[in-house]
Amino acid sequence: MSEEAPPAPRRCGLVAIVGRPNVGKSTLMNALVGQKISITSNKAQTTRHRITGIRTIAATQFVFVDTPGFQMKHSAALNRTLNRTVLSSIADVDIVLFVVEAGRFGPDDAKVLALLPPDKPAILIANKVDAVRRRDELNEMGVRIRFIGRRDWRVPKRLLRRMDESVALTAANRKLTLTIAFNYGSRAELVDAVKALLQEGADPATIDEADIAKRLYDPEMPDVDLWVRTSGEHRISNYLLWQSAYAEMVFVDTFWPAFRRGDLAGAVAEYQRRDRRFGGLKG
Repeated sequence: MSEEAPPAPRRCGLVAIVGRPNVGKSTLMNALVGQKISITSNKAQTTRHRITGIRTIAATQFVFVDTPGFQMKHSAALNRTLNRTVLSSIADVDIVLFVVEAGRFGPDDAKVLALLPPDKPAILIANKVDAVRRRDELNEMGVRIRFIGRRDWRVPKRLLRRMDESVALTAANRKLTLTIAFNYGSRAELVDAVKALLQEGADPATIDEADIAKRLYDPEMPDVDLWVRTSGEHRISNYLLWQSAYAEMVFVDTFWPAFRRGDLAGAVAEYQRRDRRFGGLKG
């Protein structure tokens, strides 16, 4: 009788996922495990304790530990508790996944790296590489990136930093300007322009259109010539109200994800057929 082959040895490893807040640790955790275990959010400190997920592949079992973002400000009791959770989580693991944002390795990342145990192997995970690649592609094409909209509490600070980095990187480009409206509303833009005038002590009797235009989110933006609305909608949805005063509007049934070069060419052809009078009488 032939002897049966001995069973394959089983292996198990403990893997900690660490990094500063909001670098994508929980998203990585869910992807590695294959299901949503950790909560993902733009809000910092969503993960407040260690979360464990298990992935089994053949005879190997991986135990992943998602940790809170390491806090650099230690004055608050919550921050100290979060940091203790991180340190205790990495004390007994076999390997550490150190997560950073691609294209941005700052002092906070360096501090987290310095805290990793020297006797533990660590793998650097660069997250959000696709976003950096697209930004770099636009830069290589000579596109200048601009943003309009309120920079308030609704926009995470890390996203504001990435926006500012994109603007600075492409500031000298002049082939094309891509303006992205983010957290934007045209009525809010006009309100903010008026508030700016009041804060500057402007005399209401002397305020004119130029004064307001200079205080819009992007004073350099020219007025809109062609305004294309997709998806069969026939409204402007609080978008560029001031800048679109004399815009030619074209409404198409095509949904935005399906909008292609031919659709744009058709809108431009329609624009060329228009008689633009800018409020004047037809001559």
